[in-house]
Amino acid sequence: MCAVHPIRCCNRTTPSFRARAPENLGASVSIGEELSKLARGQAVLPAQLYLAWLLAQRDDVVPIPGAGSTGRVAENLAAAARCLAPVDLARIDRIAPQGGIGDPRQLN
Repeated sequence: MCAVHPIRCCNRTTPSFRARAPENLGASVSIGEELSKLARGQAVLPAQLYLAWLLAQRDDVVPIPGAGSTGRVAENLAAAARCLAPVDLARIDRIAPQGGIGDPRQLN
């Protein structure tokens, strides 16, 4: 439990934090580089590729992207309007499979 709030501390168990753990850093960097290459090939920013991928997952997935500037809002809108082809979705899933970094048992 958190010392300040009555919530379970999850900074060591959530996938995003496990990906940054020293033992997983090499794999995380490799995945980031591959996804960045894919984004460059499509002339989009990596964040736009990630957002388009998230939006393509399921109807009940609702990402909340950062909107700290008008430029960022424009980038997010362009990503939301982007439809990834099935081949691109499959490639992203191969590059960064669910449970691919850290202990996949902790994803539940």
